[in-house]
Amino acid sequence: MKEMSISEARRRLPALIAEVASSGTPLIITRRGRALAKLVPVEQAGRDERSLPLRGVPIRVAEDFDEPLDDHWEAGQP
Repeated sequence: MKEMSISEARRRLPALIAEVASSGTPLIITRRGRALAKLVPVEQAGRDERSLPLRGVPIRVAEDFDEPLDDHWEAGQP
């Protein structure tokens, strides 16, 4: 993993963002030799898979999904 000082990262930020996004390789930003932050592509930023529960699951819609319901399903009918 590549490391860079915060002062250097500040000067080169647009280029660094483009590099990290295209290569997929995270960048550690340091201050006085100590890790301060990590610049990672969005895909690697810890996307919570629980927020996309149906991703990759095929969904089948019945042919008659938009057909009117029977009379006994109408609101107000006993």
